[in-house]
Amino acid sequence: MAHDGGVRFGNADGRSRGGGDPSLVDIGQAGFGWRERRRNFLQNLSRKKTDGRIEITVYPASQLGDWTEVYNGVTFGAVDLAMQPLSTDSDRRLAITWFPYTFTDYASARDALSADGYVTKIVDGIIADQGLKLLATYGAGMGGAVFANEVDDPTNPDASHNIKIRVWPGGTTHHALMERLGFNVAVVPWAELYTGMQTGVVDGAIGGTPELALDNFKDIAKKPGSSTTTISRPITSS
Repeated sequence: MAHDGGVRFGNADGRSRGGGDPSLVDIGQAGFGWRERRRNFLQNLSRKKTDGRIEITVYPASQLGDWTEVYNGVTFGAVDLAMQPLSTDSDRRLAITWFPYTFTDYASARDALSADGYVTKIVDGIIADQGLKLLATYGAGMGGAVFANEVDDPTNPDASHNIKIRVWPGGTTHHALMERLGFNVAVVPWAELYTGMQTGVVDGAIGGTPELALDNFKDIAKKPGSSTTTISRPITSS
Protein backbone atom coordinates (compact mmCIF):
# COMPACT_ATOMS: atom_id res chain seq x y z
CA MET A 1 0.00 0.00 0.00
CA ALA A 2 1.52 3.31 -1.01
CA HIS A 3 0.90 6.37 1.10
CA ASP A 4 0.48 9.64 -0.72
CA GLY A 5 1.00 12.82 1.24
CA GLY A 6 3.50 15.60 1.10
CA VAL A 7 6.04 17.55 3.03
CA ARG A 8 6.75 21.07 4.06
CA PHE A 9 10.35 21.91 3.36
CA GLY A 10 12.47 24.97 2.73
CA ASN A 11 15.99 26.31 2.60
CA ALA A 12 17.95 25.42 5.69
CA ASP A 13 18.76 28.93 6.92
CA GLY A 14 15.04 29.82 7.14
CA ARG A 15 15.41 33.15 5.33
CA SER A 16 14.19 34.29 1.94
CA ARG A 17 17.11 34.15 -0.46
CA GLY A 18 15.43 36.75 -2.62
CA GLY A 19 15.63 39.40 0.09
CA GLY A 20 11.85 39.95 0.37
CA ASP A 21 9.01 38.08 2.04
CA PRO A 22 9.30 34.29 1.74
CA SER A 23 7.37 32.43 -0.95
CA LEU A 24 5.33 29.28 -0.33
CA VAL A 25 4.27 27.04 -3.22
CA ASP A 26 1.51 24.45 -2.80
CA ILE A 27 0.43 21.83 -5.31
CA GLY A 28 -3.19 22.16 -4.09
CA GLN A 29 -5.85 24.36 -5.64
CA ALA A 30 -6.74 27.75 -4.16
CA GLY A 31 -9.70 27.73 -1.78
CA PHE A 32 -9.79 23.97 -1.40
CA GLY A 33 -10.76 22.87 2.11
CA TRP A 34 -8.01 21.66 4.39
CA ARG A 35 -5.25 22.74 2.00
CA GLU A 36 -6.45 26.33 2.25
CA ARG A 37 -6.62 26.06 6.07
CA ARG A 38 -3.11 24.66 6.16
CA ARG A 39 -1.72 27.55 4.12
CA ASN A 40 -3.60 30.09 6.24
CA PHE A 41 -2.22 28.49 9.41
CA LEU A 42 1.36 28.98 8.25
CA GLN A 43 0.72 32.56 7.18
CA ASN A 44 -0.91 33.42 10.51
CA LEU A 45 1.84 31.65 12.46
CA SER A 46 4.48 33.65 10.61
CA ARG A 47 2.69 36.93 11.36
CA LYS A 48 2.32 36.05 15.02
CA LYS A 49 5.92 34.91 15.56
CA THR A 50 7.40 37.93 13.77
CA ASP A 51 4.94 40.61 14.95
CA GLY A 52 3.78 41.02 11.37
CA ARG A 53 7.24 41.66 9.95
CA ILE A 54 7.21 38.58 7.70
CA GLU A 55 4.32 37.91 5.36
CA ILE A 56 4.44 34.60 3.49
CA THR A 57 3.33 34.93 -0.13
CA VAL A 58 1.40 31.83 -1.23
CA TYR A 59 1.34 30.42 -4.76
CA PRO A 60 -1.24 27.58 -4.94
CA ALA A 61 -2.21 25.30 -7.82
CA SER A 62 1.31 24.88 -9.25
CA GLN A 63 1.39 28.53 -10.31
CA LEU A 64 5.19 28.50 -10.47
CA GLY A 65 5.46 25.29 -12.46
CA ASP A 66 5.26 21.56 -12.03
CA TRP A 67 6.14 20.30 -8.55
CA THR A 68 9.40 18.75 -9.79
CA GLU A 69 10.43 22.18 -11.10
CA VAL A 70 9.36 23.83 -7.84
CA TYR A 71 11.52 21.39 -5.89
CA ASN A 72 14.53 22.45 -7.93
CA GLY A 73 13.48 26.06 -7.35
CA VAL A 74 13.69 25.56 -3.59
CA THR A 75 17.08 23.89 -3.96
CA PHE A 76 18.49 26.80 -5.95
CA GLY A 77 16.80 29.56 -3.94
CA ALA A 78 14.11 30.73 -6.37
CA VAL A 79 11.41 29.42 -3.98
CA ASP A 80 11.64 29.49 -0.18
CA LEU A 81 9.03 26.96 1.00
CA ALA A 82 7.00 24.20 -0.62
CA MET A 83 4.13 21.87 0.33
CA GLN A 84 4.38 18.96 -2.07
CA PRO A 85 6.05 15.61 -2.72
CA LEU A 86 9.82 15.24 -2.91
CA SER A 87 11.48 14.99 -6.30
CA THR A 88 13.98 12.25 -7.10
CA ASP A 89 15.62 14.32 -9.86
CA SER A 90 18.47 15.39 -7.60
CA ASP A 91 18.82 12.21 -5.52
CA ARG A 92 17.25 8.86 -6.33
CA ARG A 93 17.32 7.86 -2.67
CA LEU A 94 14.28 10.10 -2.15
CA ALA A 95 12.26 7.40 -3.92
CA ILE A 96 11.93 5.86 -0.45
CA THR A 97 8.87 8.09 0.01
CA TRP A 98 7.26 6.43 -3.05
CA PHE A 99 8.10 2.76 -2.41
CA PRO A 100 4.76 0.88 -2.57
CA TYR A 101 5.37 -1.08 0.65
CA THR A 102 7.38 1.30 2.84
CA PHE A 103 4.34 1.08 5.13
CA THR A 104 1.28 -1.11 5.00
CA ASP A 105 -1.40 0.93 6.79
CA TYR A 106 -2.01 4.30 8.46
CA ALA A 107 -0.50 3.17 11.78
CA SER A 108 2.82 2.13 10.24
CA ALA A 109 2.82 5.27 8.07
CA ARG A 110 2.37 7.42 11.17
CA ASP A 111 5.34 5.73 12.82
CA ALA A 112 7.56 6.03 9.75
CA LEU A 113 6.69 9.68 9.02
CA SER A 114 6.55 11.10 12.55
CA ALA A 115 9.20 13.59 13.68
CA ASP A 116 11.34 10.69 14.95
CA GLY A 117 10.28 8.19 12.29
CA TYR A 118 12.86 6.30 10.29
CA VAL A 119 11.66 7.62 6.90
CA THR A 120 11.67 11.21 8.20
CA LYS A 121 15.23 10.84 9.49
CA ILE A 122 16.45 9.34 6.22
CA VAL A 123 14.78 12.01 4.08
CA ASP A 124 15.94 14.90 6.26
CA GLY A 125 19.50 13.64 6.03
CA ILE A 126 19.32 13.36 2.24
CA ILE A 127 17.90 16.83 1.58
CA ALA A 128 20.26 18.43 4.12
CA ASP A 129 23.01 17.84 1.54
CA GLN A 130 20.97 20.06 -0.81
CA GLY A 131 20.68 22.88 1.75
CA LEU A 132 17.05 22.00 2.55
CA LYS A 133 15.21 21.31 5.80
CA LEU A 134 12.22 19.02 6.28
CA LEU A 135 9.71 20.95 8.42
CA ALA A 136 6.83 18.50 8.67
CA THR A 137 5.06 15.63 6.94
CA TYR A 138 1.32 15.60 6.33
CA GLY A 139 -0.79 12.68 5.23
CA ALA A 140 -3.29 13.17 2.44
CA GLY A 141 -4.53 9.61 2.12
CA MET A 142 -3.39 6.47 0.39
CA GLY A 143 -2.16 6.75 -3.16
CA GLY A 144 -4.67 6.03 -5.88
CA ALA A 145 -5.40 6.43 -9.56
CA VAL A 146 -7.82 8.38 -11.72
CA PHE A 147 -8.98 7.33 -15.19
CA ALA A 148 -10.77 9.01 -18.07
CA ASN A 149 -11.59 5.67 -19.68
CA GLU A 150 -12.93 2.39 -18.34
CA VAL A 151 -10.33 -0.06 -17.04
CA ASP A 152 -11.07 -3.69 -17.83
CA ASP A 153 -10.66 -6.08 -14.91
CA PRO A 154 -8.98 -3.45 -12.66
CA THR A 155 -8.51 -5.71 -9.63
CA ASN A 156 -6.69 -8.47 -11.55
CA PRO A 157 -2.90 -7.90 -11.27
CA ASP A 158 -2.29 -10.28 -14.19
CA ALA A 159 -4.64 -8.54 -16.65
CA SER A 160 -3.33 -6.70 -19.71
CA HIS A 161 -4.89 -3.26 -20.23
CA ASN A 162 -5.02 -1.43 -23.54
CA ILE A 163 -4.77 1.86 -21.72
CA LYS A 164 -2.05 4.46 -21.13
CA ILE A 165 -1.44 5.65 -17.60
CA ARG A 166 0.64 8.62 -16.49
CA VAL A 167 3.48 8.54 -13.99
CA TRP A 168 5.33 11.63 -12.84
CA PRO A 169 8.87 12.60 -13.96
CA GLY A 170 11.27 10.58 -11.84
CA GLY A 171 8.53 8.15 -10.82
CA THR A 172 10.74 5.11 -11.41
CA THR A 173 9.07 2.98 -8.75
CA HIS A 174 5.56 3.38 -10.15
CA HIS A 175 6.71 3.17 -13.78
CA ALA A 176 7.87 -0.39 -13.14
CA LEU A 177 4.82 -1.16 -10.99
CA MET A 178 2.30 -0.04 -13.62
CA GLU A 179 4.05 -1.96 -16.39
CA ARG A 180 3.96 -5.05 -14.17
CA LEU A 181 0.20 -4.54 -13.74
CA GLY A 182 -0.35 -4.51 -17.52
CA PHE A 183 -0.57 -0.78 -18.33
CA ASN A 184 1.17 1.26 -21.01
CA VAL A 185 3.08 4.01 -19.20
CA ALA A 186 3.82 7.62 -20.17
CA VAL A 187 5.66 10.32 -18.22
CA VAL A 188 3.63 13.54 -17.91
CA PRO A 189 4.30 16.44 -15.50
CA TRP A 190 1.51 17.22 -13.04
CA ALA A 191 1.02 20.70 -14.46
CA GLU A 192 0.25 19.18 -17.89
CA LEU A 193 -1.84 16.26 -16.67
CA TYR A 194 -5.31 17.83 -16.94
CA THR A 195 -4.79 18.73 -20.60
CA GLY A 196 -3.21 15.33 -21.25
CA MET A 197 -6.23 13.48 -19.86
CA GLN A 198 -8.70 15.83 -21.51
CA THR A 199 -7.15 15.41 -24.96
CA GLY A 200 -6.47 11.68 -24.67
CA VAL A 201 -2.69 11.80 -24.50
CA VAL A 202 -3.11 9.56 -21.45
CA ASP A 203 -6.17 7.69 -20.20
CA GLY A 204 -5.41 8.05 -16.52
CA ALA A 205 -2.85 8.77 -13.82
CA ILE A 206 -1.29 7.04 -10.84
CA GLY A 207 0.06 8.75 -7.74
CA GLY A 208 -2.63 11.11 -6.51
CA THR A 209 -5.13 10.70 -3.69
CA PRO A 210 -8.91 10.77 -4.22
CA GLU A 211 -8.80 14.30 -2.78
CA LEU A 212 -6.34 15.42 -5.47
CA ALA A 213 -8.33 13.62 -8.16
CA LEU A 214 -11.57 15.38 -7.23
CA ASP A 215 -9.80 18.70 -6.66
CA ASN A 216 -8.18 18.72 -10.09
CA PHE A 217 -10.13 16.38 -12.39
CA LYS A 218 -13.71 16.21 -11.15
CA ASP A 219 -15.15 17.51 -14.43
CA ILE A 220 -13.38 14.88 -16.53
CA ALA A 221 -13.15 12.10 -13.94
CA LYS A 222 -16.53 10.45 -13.59
CA LYS A 223 -17.73 8.23 -10.76
CA PRO A 224 -16.75 4.55 -10.52
CA GLY A 225 -18.92 2.44 -12.80
CA SER A 226 -19.11 5.07 -15.53
CA SER A 227 -16.46 5.93 -18.10
CA THR A 228 -13.98 7.28 -15.57
CA THR A 229 -12.89 5.67 -12.34
CA THR A 230 -11.03 6.87 -9.28
CA ILE A 231 -9.34 4.21 -7.18
CA SER A 232 -7.73 4.37 -3.76
CA ARG A 233 -6.97 0.93 -2.37
CA PRO A 234 -4.09 -1.51 -1.88
CA ILE A 235 -2.75 -2.79 -5.19
CA THR A 236 -2.56 -6.23 -3.63
CA SER A 237 -3.82 -7.66 -0.38
CA SER A 238 -2.15 -10.29 1.76
